[in-house]
Amino acid sequence: MRRVYVKGHYRDGHWVKPHYRRLPAGGGTVPSQRTRDSSRPKRPSSGGDSVAPLPPATSFRNGPPEYKIDSRRSIHKRERERIGEAAEFCMAAINDGAMDATAGKIADRVSRDTWNALRRRWGRFRCKWMARLAQQILDVKAQMHETVADMAMLKWRTPLHTPECTFAHELIKSIPLPGDEQFVAAAYGLQLTGVCLCGMQGIPLTQCACFQPLALEWTKEQVKLFLVSSGTEWIRGSKSGLTG
Repeated sequence: MRRVYVKGHYRDGHWVKPHYRRLPAGGGTVPSQRTRDSSRPKRPSSGGDSVAPLPPATSFRNGPPEYKIDSRRSIHKRERERIGEAAEFCMAAINDGAMDATAGKIADRVSRDTWNALRRRWGRFRCKWMARLAQQILDVKAQMHETVADMAMLKWRTPLHTPECTFAHELIKSIPLPGDEQFVAAAYGLQLTGVCLCGMQGIPLTQCACFQPLALEWTKEQVKLFLVSSGTEWIRGSKSGLTG
């Protein structure tokens, strides 16, 4: 008996791995070896036995299903409509110059050189950066509550997935912490600054990155009150001043 190395090849529509094959000592021929690229099963042009279809893939190689794409599109459409309604409702306040007082309050909290430089170089790209920074501040606040709740639950001996542990964890996260109002005030202050600067530069509110989260989180009446106020609401750092 002698051993002969057989290259990988297709046989009956299946890929055969490279292997060693034993042949009789008296001779014998090695089976025809076809390369992997040239021997892939092809769809017959006319007649002949057709290749069996492959089973459906479990992963979405060509993208997510159509119903998921449609759901995301509908969500984005509703968000754009809500932002457009809030922008149209607040446009009168911008045209009447009611936001000038709010912009003046913001300018008084920083140096005149800093405010002039920010106003002179303002654009849609800087508005997106300002909105991203405000969201990061809110994320840090949420992460602080999550960390405090996790540390408080370390001494529990029972599994954390029990209903009482889940309730305790969520209850601890809802407790106000020192500095929460300052975090919220800083985030809302950045968003308010971005909206005021976009209004001064003539950028539509629908394209303002700082206006979009406000329109999605609050009602259009609350957003307008927030924009035309003298600045006491966002300094206080709470939403209660807008609804009262």
